[in-house]
Amino acid sequence: MNRIHQETIIIPWQESWKKMFETEKAHIAEGMTAAGLEGNVYHIGSTSVKEMCARPIIDILFCPAQETSLEKCAAVLEGIGYTNLGECGRPGRLFLTKGDKENETFYLHLCDEDHPVAKDQKLFRFIQTHDETVSHEYMQLKRQLAEMFPHDRDVYRTVKGRFVEGVLSAYRLGGENRGSESCGRWR
Repeated sequence: MNRIHQETIIIPWQESWKKMFETEKAHIAEGMTAAGLEGNVYHIGSTSVKEMCARPIIDILFCPAQETSLEKCAAVLEGIGYTNLGECGRPGRLFLTKGDKENETFYLHLCDEDHPVAKDQKLFRFIQTHDETVSHEYMQLKRQLAEMFPHDRDVYRTVKGRFVEGVLSAYRLGGENRGSESCGRWR
């Protein structure tokens, strides 16, 4: 496996990430539409948050329209170059990858809109874009972890994941029930 998938490489936010997402979203929409499928495509993860440092990988959330099986969508995604890695420990969510170079790699989370992964991804993005303190603390943590564990993505992911879980829990306990964002549907 290529270094982009194994190492913890953190770089400053880049305006080009928005365009990369939009281009890939159009590619996904084209494939899904040709197969007669619909869904919502969201830019998630740190590359979707302006000024947030990130690994140079575009994270995408694809939520198919109701009554559409994840397997049908995964087959279309495989046809446009994605590799299906299965659930990767999160039942009801498929994880797919495409590419192996900086700024040319995509991680795609495929699950229903009401799946906890979809809800958490959208809510955490909302929090980061609306809470400067969380955004700043998250950026500092990511930089520290990348410096401390440049070759241990498991530790990086685990510690970062605990931070995210804590923020989501605190936000929900505080009575905040926001986090919806504009639909990513192409139709």
